Amino acid sequence: MNGQVLLVEDDVDLRAATAQTLEIAGFNVESFDSARPALKHLSAAFNGVLVTDVRMPGMDGLALFERVLEIDRGIPVLLVTGHGDIAMAVRALHAGAFDFLAKPFSTEHLTASVARALQQRALVLDNRRLRAELGRAMHDIIGGSTAIQTLRATLAQVARTDLDVLITGETGTGKELFARTIHSQSTRADGPFVPFHAAAADGSATAIALALADAEGGVLFIDELRALPLVDQAVLIDAVERRQIQRADGALQRCNVRLIAASMAVLEPMVADGSLRSDLFYRVSAVRIAIPPLRERKDDIAPLFTYFVRQALGEAGGRRLTLSAADRRALTDNDWPGNARELRNFAYAVALGLARPVSASKRDPAPLALRIAEFEKNLLHEALETANGQVTSVANALGTPRKTLYEKLAKYGLDPADYRKR
Repeated sequence: MNGQVLLVEDDVDLRAATAQTLEIAGFNVESFDSARPALKHLSAAFNGVLVTDVRMPGMDGLALFERVLEIDRGIPVLLVTGHGDIAMAVRALHAGAFDFLAKPFSTEHLTASVARALQQRALVLDNRRLRAELGRAMHDIIGGSTAIQTLRATLAQVARTDLDVLITGETGTGKELFARTIHSQSTRADGPFVPFHAAAADGSATAIALALADAEGGVLFIDELRALPLVDQAVLIDAVERRQIQRADGALQRCNVRLIAASMAVLEPMVADGSLRSDLFYRVSAVRIAIPPLRERKDDIAPLFTYFVRQALGEAGGRRLTLSAADRRALTDNDWPGNARELRNFAYAVALGLARPVSASKRDPAPLALRIAEFEKNLLHEALETANGQVTSVANALGTPRKTLYEKLAKYGLDPADYRKR
């Protein structure tokens, strides 16, 4: 498995046996007989988990745990305790420890806990890398329509709270992207973002419990809440209300998780017929955000298409694009029932010279004047993008007098300054 296990144990025989158990299970293990040498291997970039005994001479396991919290609260720490230290270990769990193992512990408990800890650490580091690569997450929300501007403001406001959220919208509107945006702008940004696909739940409640544990300190995103089985719903609401999860060994583990749920459909009828628990529905719908479909914000189609084309051309090694008249008509005539996901597939096909996917829905032919206007607006938008908002360059490229160009820009609400800022 990816990631490293740092094992700190002063008992020679137990250290050797524990290290062998972990290595047989496929983990990369480095052992230490005291705490201070292990500290040298820990940093905010550490991709692994620390397993440490509590009772040790010099710096004990709890002192080591406190130092880890100072270095990076996202590093998982598993405490190995004697029977008399269990109460102390439980307090450490509430302070942020990932798990504790009471001696004598089973190899199954050890390896399962280490595997979950490594998975959670990988999620934390992935989220940090994603934020570093994308910069400010709000810039990932492409478009300048009134609806998108309002949505950006709403997401920023919601991110400043710790309330649970229900995001609704048609397929392909980017509900997970908006959930990630809330997470990345919130106080939980350094915690994990764990997607859970409700349609894949088998009703055993095991998967949802593990997802809750993995999302500790961060966000659990439930994709398509209406598909979550009732058994899983019960575990979920119990965990977030009581703020604790019952582990397989019967012990209780802290649960500090923000819920963000998504749905393509209105959920109130499911509450009425009993297929969705009312307490869960009212918990996740403390804040509701509706994502408008592309057909209701047509001004966002051209900038989204340009964004996706640039992604595709980057992956294709800088290949240049010439947009055909047929592709321009597809952009303006299509209703885009698959929303941004469908538009992205179309953009990649255009950019890579592949067969164009056929949409399941197209608008009735628009009047000629409207189609010409939409074509002209898209052309101006692309020219401004290419020229970085330099009006003289656009006028020269299109062979249009500056006065005429300014009139057309005003007509379509295009501001060259917006393009210079990008």
